[in-house]
Amino acid sequence: MSLNLDFYRISNYFLLTLSILFSSALFAQERGEQLYEENLEASRYINSFQMDCRQATPVCRERSSALRAEETFNRYMEVVFERQVDAWPNNEFASVEDAFFMRQDGDYSFEGSFFGDAKIAYDNASEILDDILSSADKQVEDLLAEGERYLYREEKPDWAESYFREALPYDPENERIKRGIARIEFLLNFESNKIFIEDLISKNQFPEAVEIIDNLLLGDPGNEVLEDYKFEISIREEEAIILSNLNAVIEEIEIIDNDLDLQNSPIELESALIVLRDDLESTTNSLSEIYEVLYALTDDEFYISDDATAFYTGEIESINSRIDEIKVLMIAASITDFETRFSTSDSSNNLSLLSDISDFIGENILEDADATRLEDLAEQVVEKQIKIFNEALIAAEGSEDWALASSIIDDINIFSPSPESRQKADALNIIINGISIIESYNSSPSSLYSRRELSQAGKLADSLENTSALFPNAANLANLITNFKQSINDAELLVSESEREEAEKERIAAVKREEDRKKAEEERQAAAAARASSSARSESSSSRRNDSTPSQSQPSTSSQSNQTSSNSSRSDSSSPSNNASTSSLSTKAKLDYSSFGEVVYCPRTYRNKSFRPTWKILVTSDGKATSVEVIDIKDPDGNEISMNGNDNKILEIVNKGLLDSNFKPAQMGAVSVESELILSIKIPDRFCG
Repeated sequence: MSLNLDFYRISNYFLLTLSILFSSALFAQERGEQLYEENLEASRYINSFQMDCRQATPVCRERSSALRAEETFNRYMEVVFERQVDAWPNNEFASVEDAFFMRQDGDYSFEGSFFGDAKIAYDNASEILDDILSSADKQVEDLLAEGERYLYREEKPDWAESYFREALPYDPENERIKRGIARIEFLLNFESNKIFIEDLISKNQFPEAVEIIDNLLLGDPGNEVLEDYKFEISIREEEAIILSNLNAVIEEIEIIDNDLDLQNSPIELESALIVLRDDLESTTNSLSEIYEVLYALTDDEFYISDDATAFYTGEIESINSRIDEIKVLMIAASITDFETRFSTSDSSNNLSLLSDISDFIGENILEDADATRLEDLAEQVVEKQIKIFNEALIAAEGSEDWALASSIIDDINIFSPSPESRQKADALNIIINGISIIESYNSSPSSLYSRRELSQAGKLADSLENTSALFPNAANLANLITNFKQSINDAELLVSESEREEAEKERIAAVKREEDRKKAEEERQAAAAARASSSARSESSSSRRNDSTPSQSQPSTSSQSNQTSSNSSRSDSSSPSNNASTSSLSTKAKLDYSSFGEVVYCPRTYRNKSFRPTWKILVTSDGKATSVEVIDIKDPDGNEISMNGNDNKILEIVNKGLLDSNFKPAQMGAVSVESELILSIKIPDRFCG
């Protein structure tokens, strides 16, 4: 009781002293602020005077010096205001007021243009302020020197306190003063402050306790006792937050349990309780961790006993029981709902029902009876749906709607897969893909005009024919396969004809190469024989000249020369004759069938019959057709034929394709020449699909 009384008396004394000091300081502060504002107003007034000083006259120089002096005084006043001289204890502010009155004298002189007198007044006023500040600084240094000697060297904090307290008003932000006062407070009152701090902590007055601890730490930085107090406060603050959160969760549980009806809103109630249960468990675990720390700090065994969190663990068990009760009710209601849905289900919602049953079984822990009941229901759903699928599959196959049939068989494989259903799914995929490819070929028949495409198309036709055996009543599919095989046969005839023509061209080229080789060899042998004959005649002539006189040799030489010249001319004249013979060889122009297959274009499907046109085509030396003229049209057996509209459309498409195709130009010797080509091609039926 006496301890609490001492705290009460100390607090009242401290508050009374603080009130008196604050009142005095407030009054002094008002005086200081008023004087500071008056000085600012006086300075603005002085600077409002204008004078033409574009030339540096003596008067202008005096005026400028006076203004600089006035500015110096203003800076001193700034320092005076910042250091709160008006609150200093020895009435130093009276001297500040004297300096301001002296400044006013300078203002009067400046207003009267007595700039020299004004400067003197401003300088004297500044000197007064400088003396005040310098004297205070010296006094602070002297007081600190004495106070620090008693505090740190002689360890007499009670003797040192008065020096620091006396220096404080002159420089409140001085770190040396603040550290000294804090150290004195720590040394003189540490034990009583500890009691005070512990009392505040026990009353959960944490901010007040922390403020006292921080002030004491300035006097003894790192003090372990004080740091332990701060750590304990942080833990107890966290404990208070956790307890507040726990109580809020419990209140919310009570509100939800009252607001939500178990019969009408079981799902919402269960979800809300699970969230709050999880929150309560997490927060209770956090509280247990905090209590372990508090036990380490206080050795109070309450913090590690079951009683510490018993209330909250009991609440968790109660919520779990409530959730289990809701689950039982919800499972029973869900099973009843599934059975009701099954009794009214059709093909549009059986799959959804089966999926919901499967998810429900996977998501809930069921009693054996409930699990068996749901599994039996799922089997009934599957049987019912498979029957519906089979009926739909038969209808889809009958109408040859292969995409629909494929979709149905996929659904069957989801519900109840079997080797037969998987085989049929593969067959339907082959048919769908095959029909798509055949349609692509029909839209561009020329794409079949290559051995590679013919090979792939043949394999496709065989595959479709084998697959169609599973669907014996699919007449449209059978017709499609038959027509496609006919298209393959027609394309095979065109490709074979093109290959025969290419082989013939290669044979002719080979014959020509052989003839050229033989001709070159004959020319080489003839030239060698000519050179040997000429050499023999030259030797015979030289022998005769050596045996005859000079007068006789001259005509002989001339005759020999003429004879040689004549032989040479005959030899030379033989060459053009040989070239003309070679140039007489020629090859006819030929159609490049691969080019024709690339450029022919069917804008849409035409159902034409088979016919064989004959064209007269003018082919240039660079292999382009300049004109295409139909000169005859027969049926494939060579008989006359009557052309209908679709036949004429196909003839126009082929004519344009020939004009755009490339040709092998005719050859006259080694020179490509313009020529006329007579061409006959069998056009298959359904040329454009």
